[in-house]
Amino acid sequence: MFFPDRTTYEGFYRYDFKKGFAAVCKEAGLDWVTPHTLRHTFASQLAIAGVSLYKISKWLGHSNFSTTQIYAHLQASDEEINLI
Repeated sequence: MFFPDRTTYEGFYRYDFKKGFAAVCKEAGLDWVTPHTLRHTFASQLAIAGVSLYKISKWLGHSNFSTTQIYAHLQASDEEINLI
């Protein structure tokens, strides 16, 4: 797990990460960037690179595959692949 459990790593919670992350982004002039922005960008880049939606779904921990379908439009169609 990326964020340690309270009982095993005292003082480091998800909120602490978000707070520090927000401060760094603000300092860099990237107020609009959130951890979710990074997660979405990661998934989008995987889809563009041709990684299967099934793998993306598993890596992101989506419990419902339809959640991952929002990235489907980023994948090349068979016709586009044949043009390469």
